[in-house]
Amino acid sequence: MAFVPSNPLSYDTIYTVTIKNGFCQKADGQSLKEDTVFSFQTIPEPDKSNQQSGISFEFARNVYNFYPHELPFISVYTNIDDAEVEFCIYQYHNDQEFRDDLYAKDDRPNWCIHNNNNKIDYSDKEEVFNITSMLLPDKEKSPGWYYGAKYIELPESLPEGYYIAVIRHDGIERKALVQINSMAVYVGRAENKTIGFIYDSLTSNPIEGAEIVFDKFSIKTGNDGIAVSDDVLISEDSSHLKNYTIKRDGHPPFYSTLGKEYNYYSSNYYYNYYTNFRTGNIQNKYWGYLFTDRDMYLPSDTLNVWGMLADKDGNEAPREVTIRLSKYSTYYYSQDSYSVIDEKKAILTGVNTFKSSISFENLSSDYYNLEIFSGDEMLLSKSIYIKEYAKPIYTINTSIDKKVVANGEKLRFEMETKFFEGTPVSGMDFFYSSQ
Repeated sequence: MAFVPSNPLSYDTIYTVTIKNGFCQKADGQSLKEDTVFSFQTIPEPDKSNQQSGISFEFARNVYNFYPHELPFISVYTNIDDAEVEFCIYQYHNDQEFRDDLYAKDDRPNWCIHNNNNKIDYSDKEEVFNITSMLLPDKEKSPGWYYGAKYIELPESLPEGYYIAVIRHDGIERKALVQINSMAVYVGRAENKTIGFIYDSLTSNPIEGAEIVFDKFSIKTGNDGIAVSDDVLISEDSSHLKNYTIKRDGHPPFYSTLGKEYNYYSSNYYYNYYTNFRTGNIQNKYWGYLFTDRDMYLPSDTLNVWGMLADKDGNEAPREVTIRLSKYSTYYYSQDSYSVIDEKKAILTGVNTFKSSISFENLSSDYYNLEIFSGDEMLLSKSIYIKEYAKPIYTINTSIDKKVVANGEKLRFEMETKFFEGTPVSGMDFFYSSQ
């Protein structure tokens, strides 16, 4: 089944779909016995500014935190070499503006990707710094390193406050947030605790009376600079990002977000890390998906394929596709290095699905491509790995008696090994380490 909305979906939005019980597929006559509910998230709005020029640069972080007594050292991921960039710093009028630009959408479920898509506008901000300079290279990388970390070092420190850093080069612009605060902060969570430790970065003394404010509770530090609460900050069904503010008398507030960092990059070439699946350039033409029974195969094996192609926005999906197993012999993916291992035709069913299998023998260990074509146009693709491996003849199960331990506490570790028919495996040597 394919449902095509009458209007385009919004970028970076979570939608919930409910299919009511009794819904029946015309093709097979089967119907749902109960409601089926699922949610999905749309991609962030693509950034098309560097697609044509080949020049690429991004701030390495969404927000940089520095102390007022240190020189800011800002890292940038880029392939720019031996060229100057313009670097500017703009200052916020007040902390509320900075907080609104920084805070993540913390009302989202924990499975979704948090994209830092807040629109940062510096048009009404005061420019406090502007230089044109070369980016400093990462000395740990070789001179031929194509895409890595480079740096901009400011010649002077900034006073406590909130700023926007801007890099411009060849008509492309990138922005990041900068926070200057004298507090050194650690805020973390355990299974049933929330803890904070705050000290003064200049004196190295603990800060007493600093208040850490979350959305549903707050905690204050004692004379040791530590604050502990029994309140659970992040539950299984809540967002895995939590915004918080630290208030200290006589100083501007410190703003941050606890949890996984935002997803920084966006692309109109969809790639799913978990399934190793690519949609190529068909997103504006068809709905499509590709799935295999495994990601790794033996040199002589059978690869089972399932997929879906459906009409979208008036574009009629093909009724027949070619399923191809191929390989590039060089890293550069040139057409001269492209070879076809095998290919088969597949007819789409009445519910827009297709399936097939490809058997092969004595292939060399390497990465291969599974591709779906309609004529000469590639619609879907997926990488697979072929390697000689031995299936395990026994299982290993491990467990620990505690999920959280303090320094110096004992932790009990248990391990059970047995063959698949249940017989214990004896005499095995194991090595372990803790971090």
